[in-house]
Amino acid sequence: MERALQKTRPVNPFAIPVTVDMRELVWFKTPSSFDMPLENLNPWVIKQLMKRESRRQAPEEKPVKMEVDDVEQLEVSSKKGSEIHKEDMDVKKEMATMKIVEPPVRLEEITKDNVTKLKSVIESTMTNLFEDETYEGAIALKEHGRLAYLDEIPVGYVMTELHKNKKLLVTSIGVPFPHRRCGVGSVLMKYVESLAEQLDQVKKLWLYIRPTNTKAIRFFESHGMKKTQRLRTYYSGESREAYRMSKRIRK
Repeated sequence: MERALQKTRPVNPFAIPVTVDMRELVWFKTPSSFDMPLENLNPWVIKQLMKRESRRQAPEEKPVKMEVDDVEQLEVSSKKGSEIHKEDMDVKKEMATMKIVEPPVRLEEITKDNVTKLKSVIESTMTNLFEDETYEGAIALKEHGRLAYLDEIPVGYVMTELHKNKKLLVTSIGVPFPHRRCGVGSVLMKYVESLAEQLDQVKKLWLYIRPTNTKAIRFFESHGMKKTQRLRTYYSGESREAYRMSKRIRK
């Protein structure tokens, strides 16, 4: 009866339920601002958590003083403990030898047929929405714009712009929260780097980011981007500061 009286929380349309066993591996807490049950996380997030769980070290056991009368019980429990430990070791060895499978992320050019999907991804990623004419301009980006799919679900996007000063600027890139930390952003960045290498006139890859966005900064740094300049008045609004991050493509 109590369950029936509880309010049903909104479920993310991109989310896919996972098994009970997988749910036990979810050891972090989702932000309170994102109201979504943990069992509805994308399965690729669960796979990443399984990889982390296989690399986590078991906590060290502290020695416990036992009474003389407990010796027999200790011997029995130690045998059972050794059996359980052996099973755990076998599971860890099996997980360590498992082949790491990259998520089947597919990139697609932005067209009039999928621009509405691009809009839905951007609206679930950014707080400041693009104007309608920006979406129309996205169709004309050709190789400078890509929409990412995971299991035929739109899960990310990237847009770039070629500057006359031989620089390729990442104007916008984003992945909605349920699909982060499962390789989508890395696939998008690899595409941008590949595009920069194909364009002979490009010598540097550029992007701008707020100094408070530390997670994104670490992500871009993992792809070879470095903070080269701090601008005081780049963004509009109260927080106007930005880091310029760059990566050299060729001399």
